[in-house]
Amino acid sequence: MKRKLLIAFIEDEYVVDVMDAARAAGATGSTLIREARGEGLRARSGLFGLNFDACRSVLMLVVLAEHSDQIIKAMADAGNFDGSQRGGLVFQVDVERHVGLERQSQAISSEELSGSPSDGSTLDRGPLQ
Repeated sequence: MKRKLLIAFIEDEYVVDVMDAARAAGATGSTLIREARGEGLRARSGLFGLNFDACRSVLMLVVLAEHSDQIIKAMADAGNFDGSQRGGLVFQVDVERHVGLERQSQAISSEELSGSPSDGSTLDRGPLQ
């Protein structure tokens, strides 16, 4: 199965909405890094040259390649990724090799073939908190 790594920079107020939208669109898991900071086109400085821009969160998801476009669209719609200065950003990178996703891959494969996981459990696709 081919996979993509989606990396999103999200305003904190939209994190839960973006994570829920990604899950609903087919993402099966994610990693969230809170309080990331960065600079845009022009660095802004505040008191004593320190930057006091609001923190963003970084959301990373490894998804099946065939689901990546619908997940990106859902994330962009939920996160106000409209190109404005305060909007978010998401991009994808090809995953050429991975180790550690075997169990998830097996669960997804058996669910797609039979409609439910082979071990009788349910694949958690509920809202992310």
